[in-house]
Amino acid sequence: MPARAPPRAATPRALTMPPFALPSLPLVTAALLLAAIRIGAFLVAAWTDLSRRIIPDTGCLIVALAGLGARALAGPMALLHSLMLAFALFVLLLLLHARGALGGGDVKLLAAASLGLAPLDVLHLLTLTALIGGVLALCQLALRRLPRLPTAPRGAGLVRRIYGAELWRAHRGRGLPYGIAIAAGGVAVLTGRGFG
Repeated sequence: MPARAPPRAATPRALTMPPFALPSLPLVTAALLLAAIRIGAFLVAAWTDLSRRIIPDTGCLIVALAGLGARALAGPMALLHSLMLAFALFVLLLLLHARGALGGGDVKLLAAASLGLAPLDVLHLLTLTALIGGVLALCQLALRRLPRLPTAPRGAGLVRRIYGAELWRAHRGRGLPYGIAIAAGGVAVLTGRGFG
């Protein structure tokens, strides 16, 4: 009679990894591509808010759709949680807009940015946006103390023209380009440079 092999010890169920634990390469590539699209849209939104004080609807739409795609990769429940949180945030931000605390583009961009994030990342986004927005407000207050400059001559460099325009806006009490803070917070969270 052949010798029987000793019975194998059962592996505890908690130690086995389900087959979906490690994402496949196409999912990782899709997530990185969607993050790159969102970062590009954030940069365009920040630039247009700085230069024209307008956040284009197309930029907000691109951020929102790419974020929805990224959350869909995480599963249907993650997508549902993201949608509910983004809606609640949009309603809250809309109330702030009605009181004159935020511009309409800022509301759209912040709500769109939250669509692609987990709840904890939304908290990081809001915190970073508030901190960076505070720094922008301090810069604008400092600009108000500086003497007015003559108009930038034709052919002046980009930095000189932006500086002159921001100095002019600061002396006239024009709005803060809060899209820059939202975009910087969004990029920081997407690249993992937030609080994690």
